Amino acid sequence: MIRMKYIFTPLFIFSLLFTVSFPNEAAFAQKKQTPVTDEDVAIAFYRTGDIQPSFADWAKNTKRYKATPLARREAVMEEEVMRIKSLYFNYIPSRDYLFIQTSANVRPYVVSEQGSENETYHLEINFSQDEDAFFFPYQYQENNFAVLPMNLDDMLNVEISKGLYEELEGKTRGFTSYPFTILMRPKEALTDRPLEYNGVPQWILKTEIASAEIWSRRGALMWEYTAPWYISPNVETLNKLYELKPDTAQNYGTIKALDF
Repeated sequence: MIRMKYIFTPLFIFSLLFTVSFPNEAAFAQKKQTPVTDEDVAIAFYRTGDIQPSFADWAKNTKRYKATPLARREAVMEEEVMRIKSLYFNYIPSRDYLFIQTSANVRPYVVSEQGSENETYHLEINFSQDEDAFFFPYQYQENNFAVLPMNLDDMLNVEISKGLYEELEGKTRGFTSYPFTILMRPKEALTDRPLEYNGVPQWILKTEIASAEIWSRRGALMWEYTAPWYISPNVETLNKLYELKPDTAQNYGTIKALDF
């Protein structure tokens, strides 16, 4: 049984690594991607579960169709069906990740080994005090969807550098809230039946975390994580360019992949 914990409504989206320095504010703007929407999550759920929805029913419930005068509804209906079909058939779960921005409470702390001068520095990341599993809630038309990152618990308490600890320690008093961004790959859609949370049925979309970041309120990157298996589109493009270079070119240096 999956017990769930609500994470505040997500806003935006991004991608990630691990750092101790604070880049300038322009870095935050460079990372921005198109916000994930309720419709995006519904599409991801159905495609991951290999279920084809009723495109006509979805089209009839769109805001555009409902706001259209009766005389033009047939034409708009066709356009909306084609639009939704295109989104559905062009969506590939293994390629099209979900980008989300929310907020998280963070607290840096030190662990001292008994009888030793050795110290390790840690960052505790907290969303809520209740339940066992976190999810991001979405509602598309009459259905509620819960995006459930399966490996989020692995990064709620992480070891950090002394430099980052010192940067954060002066800025936080107990838990302090910061923007938190997360990039996820859809893994499994539980299509048999929805699970209830607070009496509300939720269709579960399990995901794997590709990357996660914590940003300062000034828009500076404070901490980042990248899953070992994840390669950003920018890095993949540079890798492909490198593979196209003749073997002799490797004698004259290598290409350093940059993740923007």
